[in-house]
Amino acid sequence: MMWMRIGVIVIVLLTIWPSGLAAQGDPDPEATYADVPYVANGDYKQKVDVYLPADAQELLPVVLLVHGNGYTKWDMAPLAGHFLHQGYAAVAVEYRNPFPQIGQDMFCALAWVHSRGAEYGLDNRRIVVLGHSMGGFGAALLGIIDDPADLDVFMTGCDHRLPGEDRLHGVILYAAGGIDSSYPTYDAATQAQIEALITDQIDGSEPPFLLIHGLDDLRVRPESSIRVALRLQRVDISVWLVLLPDVGHFFTNPASAAGQQAIDAVDAFLEILWETEVADLDPTETG
Repeated sequence: MMWMRIGVIVIVLLTIWPSGLAAQGDPDPEATYADVPYVANGDYKQKVDVYLPADAQELLPVVLLVHGNGYTKWDMAPLAGHFLHQGYAAVAVEYRNPFPQIGQDMFCALAWVHSRGAEYGLDNRRIVVLGHSMGGFGAALLGIIDDPADLDVFMTGCDHRLPGEDRLHGVILYAAGGIDSSYPTYDAATQAQIEALITDQIDGSEPPFLLIHGLDDLRVRPESSIRVALRLQRVDISVWLVLLPDVGHFFTNPASAAGQQAIDAVDAFLEILWETEVADLDPTETG
């Protein structure tokens, strides 16, 4: 494993070999609360599954899990099992795919966690989001969009409101698609709108980012993640960029060799993130 620090970007080149560490956690956990609507009387896709450790006694930090296009929230169960083993709560989000509906659903789900999360054992002071492929695009929107006018668009139809600050504490992108127009997901006009939106709003207010990408990804080329990391680096955001040799687009299963390397990076990122975040929390306060 080789680490190279470039400004605030850490580029990690990982050679894929058996690490000797079995994936930790139940690979197929049952949701503690299944199909919970985050929009009342909304679309059938506007639901989440909430996963909690069996012995949870207090509010837990939250990892929002956002699947890729063509998959469902149930496909994120292996990752949920890993995070349960690590002492987190996991919330797998189902969403509508067209733009801007994907953004609306991301923000509505996040607002639901802030407003209702405590009822389900979730600590809304400690929230990160992990998205794969198209879900990575949705996750990136949560970390980047903060202009009030654009937030009004993305909050359309939401039952709950977001706090003015400290909405999200970290963003983890697995082979995120749709962010960079060099590797478009939508039609040209929509992609240009997305590119302008994201470019205009990367302004230094973003939370820390971890971007992980396979160097052999033919669906979304790794240059897309590199471009986003460089944009964030230019405004002094803490960014980790992890490039996986001989890995393609799919590495969400932590039991696979590539998935183990990716989740090791995630665990390291979260450990450092919480070391800096938790010290600032007043344990007597909950949102």
